Amino acid sequence: MSAGPNPVDRLEQAAKQFKNSGVIQLAVQGLLLEGVARDLRRCDAATVGCVELSAWLNRGIRELERRKRIVDAQITLIGTRHGEYTRYTKYGRNL
Repeated sequence: MSAGPNPVDRLEQAAKQFKNSGVIQLAVQGLLLEGVARDLRRCDAATVGCVELSAWLNRGIRELERRKRIVDAQITLIGTRHGEYTRYTKYGRNL
């Protein structure tokens, strides 16, 4: 049974991919699930790349979400366009 790449490693790769789109930092703790990606969709439209990153999370984490239903993640996105600082945090929330 192949588990695939570590979710944190995959998110670090995504952060590099979206760096030039305005996402300059992505700090992650724990397992990221689709519920967190839904929250990302609601972030400020001025944060370039947010919608694209949300879609990537939905595709890449969907299988893990089926196996583990606890969100224990902290995502920090810093957008460069207006210097905004937006933090999304979910701790031990049952989906």
